[in-house]
Amino acid sequence: MRLDDLRSPPLGLVLALGRPDAHDELAVVFRNLRPPLALTTRDQLTDAASALRARERKRAVRASQREVTPHALASTAHASGATVESSFESRAVGTPTTTASGGFRRSTALAGVLKRAWLTKHRVERPVVVLALIDNEDLDETSGKRRALESALEKLYGLAHNAGATCMAVVIAHGPGLPETLPEERAAVIRRVLRVENRAIVTVSTARGNAGWTRAAKTASELAVKNYEGECERVTTLAMESACPPGLRVRYAFKAGVYAEFRQDWATAVRRYRLAYQSIPDATSDMSPQDVAETLDVSEVVHVKLCVLLLHSGSPGEAVRQMEEHARRWSTSALRDALAGDALPAFHEWRARQYDVFGDLLKGRLPAPAPVGTPRTHLPAFYFHAAAQCSIERRRAFDAAARSRDGGSSRDGAQVEAEEGSYVGQLKLANTADEPLSDAQFLSYLRHKDTRSDISRVTIELLTKAHDHYKSNSAGTVGGRTFAALVGELADEYLHAGHHESARKLFDTVAGVYRRETWNELLFAVLDNLKTCAKALGDDDAYLEACLEMSALDGVADGRAMEAHEAAMAAMNVSRDDEDDSPTISCENNLGKLFALKAGFSTSDCVPGEPVAFHVALRSNLAGDLDIAYVDVDFTEPDAYELNHSTPHTLRNGEWLKLRFEVVPKCGHVCEAASVNVTTTSGHEMVIPLTSRTADCAPESDEYKSLPTSVLTMKIKTNALDVTDAPPRASVSMRTPDGPALVGEMSRVVITVVSVADALEDARLALFVTENDARSTNVQILKDDGETLKDGIIIVGDVALGDTWTGTICLRWTGECPPAALHASLTAKRTGARMTEKFIDKPRTAPVENVALIACDAPFVAKRAYLPAYRQSPLIVQEDKCSKSPPVGVMLATLHVGGPAELTLDGVQSHDTSDPTNADALATTRADAEATLRDGDAFLHVVPLRSREHGEDSIRVMWHRTHGDSRSVKGKPTVVLNEYCLPNVTGSKPPLVVELKCPPKLFVGERYTYEVCVTNTTTANYDVKTSVNDSTGFVFAGVKRGTMYVPPLGSASLYFTVVPIVVGSATLPELSINVERFSAKFVPPVEARRVYVRPLGVE
Repeated sequence: MRLDDLRSPPLGLVLALGRPDAHDELAVVFRNLRPPLALTTRDQLTDAASALRARERKRAVRASQREVTPHALASTAHASGATVESSFESRAVGTPTTTASGGFRRSTALAGVLKRAWLTKHRVERPVVVLALIDNEDLDETSGKRRALESALEKLYGLAHNAGATCMAVVIAHGPGLPETLPEERAAVIRRVLRVENRAIVTVSTARGNAGWTRAAKTASELAVKNYEGECERVTTLAMESACPPGLRVRYAFKAGVYAEFRQDWATAVRRYRLAYQSIPDATSDMSPQDVAETLDVSEVVHVKLCVLLLHSGSPGEAVRQMEEHARRWSTSALRDALAGDALPAFHEWRARQYDVFGDLLKGRLPAPAPVGTPRTHLPAFYFHAAAQCSIERRRAFDAAARSRDGGSSRDGAQVEAEEGSYVGQLKLANTADEPLSDAQFLSYLRHKDTRSDISRVTIELLTKAHDHYKSNSAGTVGGRTFAALVGELADEYLHAGHHESARKLFDTVAGVYRRETWNELLFAVLDNLKTCAKALGDDDAYLEACLEMSALDGVADGRAMEAHEAAMAAMNVSRDDEDDSPTISCENNLGKLFALKAGFSTSDCVPGEPVAFHVALRSNLAGDLDIAYVDVDFTEPDAYELNHSTPHTLRNGEWLKLRFEVVPKCGHVCEAASVNVTTTSGHEMVIPLTSRTADCAPESDEYKSLPTSVLTMKIKTNALDVTDAPPRASVSMRTPDGPALVGEMSRVVITVVSVADALEDARLALFVTENDARSTNVQILKDDGETLKDGIIIVGDVALGDTWTGTICLRWTGECPPAALHASLTAKRTGARMTEKFIDKPRTAPVENVALIACDAPFVAKRAYLPAYRQSPLIVQEDKCSKSPPVGVMLATLHVGGPAELTLDGVQSHDTSDPTNADALATTRADAEATLRDGDAFLHVVPLRSREHGEDSIRVMWHRTHGDSRSVKGKPTVVLNEYCLPNVTGSKPPLVVELKCPPKLFVGERYTYEVCVTNTTTANYDVKTSVNDSTGFVFAGVKRGTMYVPPLGSASLYFTVVPIVVGSATLPELSINVERFSAKFVPPVEARRVYVRPLGVE
């Protein structure tokens, strides 16, 4: 059976006979049916014999194939209350065999388990329903064709019955004259000759479109399901017989599962396939390799069917468990013993195929990419990787088998040509009917079937497949080490296949991961393979680098590092052409751990012409000794500086070589050491670059604790001296005398420049402000008079030695922002004794910089609030979130003081920012001269409500500091104007407005009129229902429940008489108003019904 046939559910096959002109239309209908049906056709009814072949359907297990069992399982199952199927499932697990020694063996009674072509035959050759397409005119008694038709249908029934197919008739008429139910006299003819029921006779009228064909297709589907159901029950009964041997039980259970699939009964199919799988006998060590191969292939067919259905039904977890059980069951030591030698590579090939096929099934069913957190066992790449590992074992078994044969030849013995046999898992001699192979011929076939290159190619394909899937679909479960190991296996397979260039590229990738994660043992193995690749490719430099890196790795045991060191020294001592330049080895990146180096100056300050000490401390990490001819130091300007130590020295592992040089900085030349070069006696120059790390011996460095005292006493700080223009010895300071600034006002900043040790000539200050490390757009730098400071430049001028310069600027925040940083950069012309000719072309010095953090507070926080009209409320409540304005009342803008400063308001005005000419939006609140706001105070401003959209209303606030106004002139304060935007709101009128009219103060015992007025603002009329509840503080008179009519654009009122009977604060009777048109109910709030009742006679 082909694996492709196992991966998709089979479709029921229908044979259509006659009327070839209708075949295409019928095929389209069958294809669109759910589930679809497969169709095969013949042009004439008399062609049925070519498509229907008789088949034998067993009703019981043959006596020659029965197995004598010591227990009556059926009676035991009946006595325990278990089903027959569950009894056989439990029996099948692990014990029953076809022989006393265990395992399945072919015999004359049972030549095999599953026929290879059985499934294909039932999919394309064995129709389950025969569709006879009959012309309606042929059923007419007066027609001469009726007798011939009856004869053809009679023969058709016999053929279909022998073939196990169900007959069905489709009567076709041209035009609309044929009813959906065939007339009885004609239907009786069909029922008699075809032995069918009325439902198996369908009429089709060509004038009615596809309706008739659709009915025919559905009827055919129902008949097919019934037929397959009967076949499934038949073979299930055979499988459940107690005397049925395991081989036959596997066959019958598998067929039952296929029949269940034909009728789309997935649950039954899974149970039957599981029974078949559990009935497969376990392999034993005394089985022949051919019997083991058949057992494995049969188990593969059933296993694939199980996994396909479990995944199709949305149970990936069960499918994974089935795969794990499958792999575990067929990996026993007994199985390996039975397949030792030349058969073992084929076994590993079979194992690899199981994982590969399951990975493909998962790939087709699970989402891609898989969600983060998906278990690794649910990823297709996991199984592709497992398949690749089995393929690697296959190569190793192939090599072991070749070595075990005499002479080590992998091709000894005559080659046997074989083909697939009639049964799954069996082979036959080529060009024979079905002649089986002997065990010797089978092993010879396996020995010649594969080549080592073929196995490596398959392994590479599987590893590449796993690599690509893990790379794009790891679901967050695959770490760097796992992925690197996979790439390493792929590289190793390329190496075994002789593809050294491809192997080297992949090994380089793996080595990078292992270097980064410091997995030295794993890295050593990868470097060893890189060394092999370099040697095979003739790359001497790469070979030497691999040996050196292996020699310097920490934690490598068994003397392997010393072997790598000896190989490196041997490669370095190979004689070279005298005309060649000295080879250079760059000790960085991969070779960065060959040496530990600390080199540099102990100070960064210098004076041109005065010598400065340069220290070098060098330690070898190589496993063996390194003979050094000389050591030199390269600078970024080699023409200006040169250091060399020419005394030969043998540098041993872990030994520090300490050198001291003197460097004289030269004016106009950068004094920066670039590298320390170690030249060996073999002529190789090993270049160790200098970085900030190699010049860092500070206690905070990572290497401080590992450095010896002799190195720490060198006090190495830097590898570069600053011989460019140093900044002037001056200071810049800034302070804010007015404290934290407020948004909108000008805040003073006093800047002081002090010439500490150098006089300043033509000094300049460059100022800028940053927020969150970016240039600020919310802060303006101004002069003291309020003008903008162009480019932020202040001309300081000359400052004598020891003198001080002071200046004032102002900062103004145009919007709220986090604390800002004011940067000041001071430059000047250099004067004094350190002046050199270098600065003639570059007159300005390096800057003296300072940064001051300046905080800013918001003077006010503006909020919006709504104050409803007194005792007026909308009856139909519209949406009124914070972005909508209420329909009645007033809008208030509330200003809360934002900080500890004491502020005085000079005025507040609201306006529409989108339309400044909108007079409806203008409102001004004049603040009292005594109105002073402190922390926690609030100021209210009324914003006019408008019936149309408000737009972006804003308020303009004029204010000044009450105290500490440093910019006031003759006592007149400096007024600041800030503008705050209010939320965008939309005003609208409610359909109905309810107003409660009653005096706010009442006298006890006196009656009053309580009026409820409903105003209609629309052109529609409304019926308003009212109801009043009693109140404990009042005597109530009036209609408690009633309905009033409110005319369009008019109003209506209800009047009640109330008499207060208690003194003090009281609540008017609760009123409920309903409008059925809006399904709205309204109850006025308690605040609108609250009144105060006074004693009689007291004003």
